[in-house]
Amino acid sequence: LEIFRARLEAEGKPANIIENILKGQIGKFFAESCFLEQGFVKDADIKINALLEAKGKEIGDTLTVTRFVRFGLGE
Repeated sequence: LEIFRARLEAEGKPANIIENILKGQIGKFFAESCFLEQGFVKDADIKINALLEAKGKEIGDTLTVTRFVRFGLGE
């Protein structure tokens, strides 16, 4: 985070703009790295966390992820 901040400061960006850029970069990192923040495979506009909440409301219970499997093509 400090590396990105230093790079943006070296580019001459204003402090308030730097904070907004850093928030966006952190959000993007978590969206790509954290399973619950990733887009659902059938509809990328819906995050896994939001899908679990919606389906939980449909059935009247709380849903949690206890495990998951990662599939990859060509590996």
